[in-house]
Amino acid sequence: MGTFNFYPEFVADQVLTADHLNELFDYLDEQDRLTRRCLIGIGIVCGLEVTYTGADIRISRGAGVTSKGYFIEHAASTYTHFRPYTLPLNPESPPPAESIINPFPYNTFAMYELIGAPEAGDTAISASAAFLANYAVVLFLEIKATNLKNCTTNDCDDKGREITITVKPLLIKKTDLSNPAFKCNDESDPNLSAGIIEAGKAALPEILLKRYNIPYQPLTSSDSVLQAFHTLTPAAVQGDIAAAYTKVYDTFKGLLGIGANPFLALTATLANLFTQVQGGSMIYSQYFYDFLDDLIKAYNELRGEGNAIITACCPCDKLFPYHIALGEANKNSKDAATIYRNYFIYSPLFNDQKNRLAALQLLFERMVELAKAFDLAKATEASKFPIKITPSTWSRSALSKRAIPFYYKPAPLFEKWNYEKTRYGKQKTNLSYSSDSWNTAPVLDFVKNPLQYEIEPFTFFRIEGHVGKQYTEALGAIQKLRSEFSLPFDVVVVKAGVYNETDIDLSKYTCQLNDLEIAYDIARREWEATIGQTIEWLNENQGQARKYIKNPKNQLAIYIGKLQLAKTFMVDDLPAFIARYVEFMALYEWIELESESIRDTLSDLIENPTEGTNTVFVEDLIDHFDEVMMSVKKGPFRALQQEFKRRLKNIYANQFLDYYAQKHPSLDHKAGVPRGGTFILVYAHERIINNSFNSFDAVSIVPGTVIADFYLPYLCCSDCPPIAYIIQEQKPDPIRPTINIVPKEFCNNDDGTYDVVASPAGGVLTGPGVKPGEFKFSPYGLPVGEHLLTYAIDGQSVSVVIKVFAPASEPDFNIDVAEQPNHSFIVKLSPNVTDGTKYEWFVNGSLTYLTMLVEDTFTFPEKQKDFIFTLRLTHGPCEPRLVTREITLTKKDDEQQLKRTVCFDQKIELVKVPAGSKLEIIDPGGLTIQDEFILFKGDELKTTTTFNIKYRLIDSGGNVVNTTLELTIVVVQPTFNVRYEIVPGGPGRYILTALNPNLSFAQWELAVNGTFPFIANGSPAVLDQKFTDIQGGILTLIIKTKTGETTECLGKVSIDVSQDLFKKIQAAPNGMNFPLIKI
Repeated sequence: MGTFNFYPEFVADQVLTADHLNELFDYLDEQDRLTRRCLIGIGIVCGLEVTYTGADIRISRGAGVTSKGYFIEHAASTYTHFRPYTLPLNPESPPPAESIINPFPYNTFAMYELIGAPEAGDTAISASAAFLANYAVVLFLEIKATNLKNCTTNDCDDKGREITITVKPLLIKKTDLSNPAFKCNDESDPNLSAGIIEAGKAALPEILLKRYNIPYQPLTSSDSVLQAFHTLTPAAVQGDIAAAYTKVYDTFKGLLGIGANPFLALTATLANLFTQVQGGSMIYSQYFYDFLDDLIKAYNELRGEGNAIITACCPCDKLFPYHIALGEANKNSKDAATIYRNYFIYSPLFNDQKNRLAALQLLFERMVELAKAFDLAKATEASKFPIKITPSTWSRSALSKRAIPFYYKPAPLFEKWNYEKTRYGKQKTNLSYSSDSWNTAPVLDFVKNPLQYEIEPFTFFRIEGHVGKQYTEALGAIQKLRSEFSLPFDVVVVKAGVYNETDIDLSKYTCQLNDLEIAYDIARREWEATIGQTIEWLNENQGQARKYIKNPKNQLAIYIGKLQLAKTFMVDDLPAFIARYVEFMALYEWIELESESIRDTLSDLIENPTEGTNTVFVEDLIDHFDEVMMSVKKGPFRALQQEFKRRLKNIYANQFLDYYAQKHPSLDHKAGVPRGGTFILVYAHERIINNSFNSFDAVSIVPGTVIADFYLPYLCCSDCPPIAYIIQEQKPDPIRPTINIVPKEFCNNDDGTYDVVASPAGGVLTGPGVKPGEFKFSPYGLPVGEHLLTYAIDGQSVSVVIKVFAPASEPDFNIDVAEQPNHSFIVKLSPNVTDGTKYEWFVNGSLTYLTMLVEDTFTFPEKQKDFIFTLRLTHGPCEPRLVTREITLTKKDDEQQLKRTVCFDQKIELVKVPAGSKLEIIDPGGLTIQDEFILFKGDELKTTTTFNIKYRLIDSGGNVVNTTLELTIVVVQPTFNVRYEIVPGGPGRYILTALNPNLSFAQWELAVNGTFPFIANGSPAVLDQKFTDIQGGILTLIIKTKTGETTECLGKVSIDVSQDLFKKIQAAPNGMNFPLIKI
């Protein structure tokens, strides 16, 4: 509700006041304004475009609604000048600080009114370009109150006030339009600036991925194929995507009420994925490329939806309460979106803004999920997953209309993939490779098996799960799915390698050679017929012909042999003939020349016959040689050989991606194939050990592994049935008999029987352990090894392999134990039976190991511990055998030798005994030891002495540490010198100097009758003679000396002093030394 949430109700005989009428007006007025603000919208409805010409500012005709719901209409106007503008005065006295007449914060602004008809003192727009750069054009709703005249000649009734509303074109500073008073602090009513949003929309960048291998570069190796993907996804592209996602957040956060930016880590996320792909998953580079493509498509889909949305539910009324901003004063508002223009903010009621806003919200959430849903681990294990074909869409279809790719974590992405489906609770119907993860009870069959249903709405087929597999496996699986579901696309396999003409299996390309085979067959048969007849005739007439053909010797026999040899070249297979083409042509030409030579000799004989020459026979003989000469046609065979080589080169070149891509420049990658297109699998022709990516780790890719896929938008391309020139089309498997038995492993001491299931019925089951006519199997007594059970019906048969085991022999095992310096034990367990199929080791009743040989480390706090080891040995399905052994592991005592130096005391700690441990003295070394302390009586020890002590510590677990301690007890015996010296011009004094080496502390005390007239620190110290002018006292020296590397010990000596002693000291040139006197 608004501010005025009540109105007066008039009753009969009521006295009406101004308040009653004003309250009714206020209520109705606010209801009108609330209707505009919340049910229609706020901002510029139409027109009100600003045009700046340099000489004037023009505002086109238009209308708008302020954020308080006031309607503003303005006629087309041109303004050439401006002057300062002051808000009208409030007629009330005193006027309130803020009112509808004098509203805050406008009353704090320096504003200027645009003028069309200037007066003296007005400022020309043409001379104010720099000034105008800091201002925006607004239409301000001036509300002016005028007191009406109360008294006339005939009437003094109060006439009240008149409110005048005027639309004023003003210039207001841009910075003033950002005044905090134009913002709302209530989070439920977000600050919404249509200008900021529209400007943000206009600033959203265009992001596009480059096409694969454009401009064209040779694709002569697996490295180059993957490198082409790699170059499409550099850090710059990743950064552009991350920046665009952040820009989306900045643009729509107010509209969507979003908190923190969820894309702050996107740059690092993409860089990390890119590094992982580089580091060891390079054959999955296309998945990373596809992922970036999805991110861009998701961004573009949201951008398209966002361009149609500018809405708010009951927008804040403080945004532009009494004005409408039209644009910057020195620019044309039509040229570009600006934050200084109040674009219209629709109510959700209109233009489907409510649903559009909900769709925008879901699209943004999908962008958030996409940014973290890429599952590289799943992508790199694609070869472990079955190949699937999922119907989808492509081309201009939005990402939400497409199938969800294989390489994403399914949840919760599928719930945010398509707004229309999620809106009506149909998110389960999103199609994907991974749809089984969300298509659960009830299972929707058209989601699980989409290819069994109508595919007309789909224009694209996603094909996934093939990268990393051998191409023969991948191709066979795709062909089988294509045939099984009658899918309209073709499949081709090409190599990523260097083109050469070796190792080609011509049996796969017979259809490309059919016409050559026919031409060869004709030439071959003509030649065979001719030489066959000649050989037959010459063999029949060899005796007579030899009379005329005799130089050189055996010339005729050699000739016939050559003809017979030539006949062996006429094989049925053209490639086999081509393989011996050179050898054949040499023989062919020899036959031609030899035939001509023999014919010439016989022709001479006809012209010059000798006695007895049978000219008729000789002429017949000449005819046969002429026939051979005429049949020697080198042209056809040469043409066959040349055309064969040309086609062979073309056939082989078509197997390589580089040649294929040049021949079909429309080749591209989209992770699938469009309807009516050609799907192209690319496999590694060579083993990749260390590729050309300097940043990649060494990765081995086996030849034949699929490393990428592409498509052509048309069926292509063979003179034969599709695929035939790559690999034989796989036909659906014929219906075959089946056989099964559960289990398939048995023990030969098992006297039970097991059912054999075979279909179709009516066949015969044979094999060991099977009785004729029965479908029962008994393993009892069968020899160890594999056996076949065979089911035969209608000329077809099928077998199942069963394996028979014998019970394991009686097991035993050895235990080897070695104690380590840290008192752990390495235990090795080794069985005497090595042919078991399963080894189970139990330690103290718990199953611990499943390997035949065991080596493990045992630790425990106690001195010793018992262990029970049990081996359960299994041989196939036979009953397990068990053997158990017990051992006790006992730790050896620790032995240590220590050295310590301590200062003498009447009570010295020998060792700190841990809680729960016990001290035992083995050898006190001549000392008195009680508990863990060494005790002395008085000054029992006079000099520094070393003692050898032996003791043991036994902890709560019984572990023993034996210690031999070399203990040195330091007794410090202080000595010092006292000498007398006279200070020139002054009294005498005594110099006290400690004589002990390594002195680190000295303190002197002179006590007289228990009081201390003198105390000094350090050595030497000065005792003034005034302190010695006494009859007697005690002088004490307390010292601390360093007796080892760190040990400092205390000593103390005291002497009785008297006047006589001081006199002796004065008489001694070097003073007197005093020995240790213990007190």
